[in-house]
Amino acid sequence: MATQETYVAEAKAQIDRLNAEITKLRAEAEAAQSEGKAELHRQLDAAKAHRDTAEAELDRLKSASADAWADLKDGFEKARHALADGIDKARSHYSKS
Repeated sequence: MATQETYVAEAKAQIDRLNAEITKLRAEAEAAQSEGKAELHRQLDAAKAHRDTAEAELDRLKSASADAWADLKDGFEKARHALADGIDKARSHYSKS
């Protein structure tokens, strides 16, 4: 099992990668001439909201006691999965446009 410090560092790296994907998709959406551009922006905005939730959960993990962090980890994992799913939906929509 990963230590709290290791887990938090890995989680932060995951959020950073997913945030970079949001930035990349947003730039591609700006360059797109598709009629689905508004929907893609909506999906990216939803993904950013999930990112904000994941970052808030990560902040809670960083400051959690050793006893509480395992429980808080579940909340972060749910938020991270929601973020990844949101990005996947946006990516899928963009590839169809």
